[in-house]
Amino acid sequence: LDREHHRAAAGMGITGQAYYQNLCMRTVNQSVGRAIRHANDYAAIVLADFRYATDARIWRGLPQWLRRGRGVPKQEDAAFGKVMKEVRSFFSEK
Repeated sequence: LDREHHRAAAGMGITGQAYYQNLCMRTVNQSVGRAIRHANDYAAIVLADFRYATDARIWRGLPQWLRRGRGVPKQEDAAFGKVMKEVRSFFSEK
């Protein structure tokens, strides 16, 4: 995100849409970081906007450790009811 900002400042340009998307993704990433502070923390981070499951650029804007080993999720795997069932199952095992 910062790299694109610096490219824009150097005159290499960035669209307004990309700029605002970067600002939003930075805020999302800060929120994710506040939920999980270290390896022994447990938190549920539910990104309820359908674009996380449909837009590869937005998916790539998430921290690498969060999307590690995963491509953009399939939309059927991102259904809210299915996700919440998996969250309940995860925490019931902790």
